[in-house]
Amino acid sequence: MEEVMIARQTKMYTVGNLILGIFWFLFGAYYVFFTEDKLVFGALYAIIASGYVLMSVYSRRNGFFKIKNGEIIRYEFPLKPKRIKINEINWASCNGSYYTLKSPTQQLSVELANVRSDDIPAFEKVLKEIVMSVPPYKRL
Repeated sequence: MEEVMIARQTKMYTVGNLILGIFWFLFGAYYVFFTEDKLVFGALYAIIASGYVLMSVYSRRNGFFKIKNGEIIRYEFPLKPKRIKINEINWASCNGSYYTLKSPTQQLSVELANVRSDDIPAFEKVLKEIVMSVPPYKRL
């Protein structure tokens, strides 16, 4: 079984979404209890609050991206995770901390600025190895 590497979102992203969710929940509660138009806007604020809290929980649970079983998987909250098989990558680009990897069927972009600082060195090493494994004429 292959080792699983998980890169987590920065704490600013995770905690920021949680704080925004709590803010919208409190704002909605205030609106429901102290105004006359309770149902429509109260429900709207509850939906917004739960969206932010779900984004926070999702990013905390899944991380930003994983390298597992020969695949790189990038998670985005409302969307299906993007996957690319490492052995199928035939084009790669590295611009600072922004990596773009392409296979015949998929394209995956990873920005290490969104990853926690303690996770960056291990992932940068793996991503650079992937970029260097691509033929030079298909590398930027």
